[in-house]
Amino acid sequence: KTKPILVVGATGKLGSRIVDKLNQRAIPHRCLVRPSSPNFDKIQQQCSSGVGQIFEGDLSNSDDVRDAVCSDGGIGGCICVSGSFRKRKIRDLVRWGKSNIRDTSHPYIVNHLGMQYLCEAMDELNDTRSIDEVKGGSQQQSSPKLVKVSGVLLSLPKWHYVNLLGNLLYSGVLRWHRKGERDVIDSGIPYTILRPGSFRDDTEYGHLKRGLIISEDGAVKPTLRVKKPMIGIDDLAQVCIDCLDSSMESNGKVLYPRWVTE
Repeated sequence: KTKPILVVGATGKLGSRIVDKLNQRAIPHRCLVRPSSPNFDKIQQQCSSGVGQIFEGDLSNSDDVRDAVCSDGGIGGCICVSGSFRKRKIRDLVRWGKSNIRDTSHPYIVNHLGMQYLCEAMDELNDTRSIDEVKGGSQQQSSPKLVKVSGVLLSLPKWHYVNLLGNLLYSGVLRWHRKGERDVIDSGIPYTILRPGSFRDDTEYGHLKRGLIISEDGAVKPTLRVKKPMIGIDDLAQVCIDCLDSSMESNGKVLYPRWVTE
């Protein structure tokens, strides 16, 4: 039986396209979704095709994450496209220390702590399967892979003004995304990290596309004017699904998918 793919961040534009593509290919999947999400009804309808399943919960709750990853035999892989982009609030300036952060929309919770919970749950699933395989004498299965989507701006040096302004105005968003990437790399689970440029609607901007590149050398240059590459949402959704294949050369790498526009 094919194990389902867990999609985290399914209510966003990219996550919704990924679910659409999984539905089109009849690939079993489950989505970890907050009931309070404004797009909850939409994703519920998308998952009514028979191959999708909703797990109500929050990335900030380790039990919710473990349930989505490990229940009913576990998952075959995970695509995480979640991320918080929250303006800094005045109370952030008077609450020093991570222990004082309670807002579940804060980038520390979503981009960093949530990634820790996800990696821990996937590692726990791998350990459970290994024990079961030894006891049953069955052939060892490949470990579920995590595909995480962050952004091309993480390739900039920490001292670059874009990083400094982004972290100052948006609650350390880039800092916590970096921490989240490090959580994945240090976890020991199979992974691919994707750092795409600006998302574009394929229909509206498709005429600019001359090709699609997925490489390890797509970092933006730390110049005064940072020029971000672009990529269509549909193309990026397909790249996410393709990278789940653990046999691909993408395993254990940070990649930069982008359109060729010139």
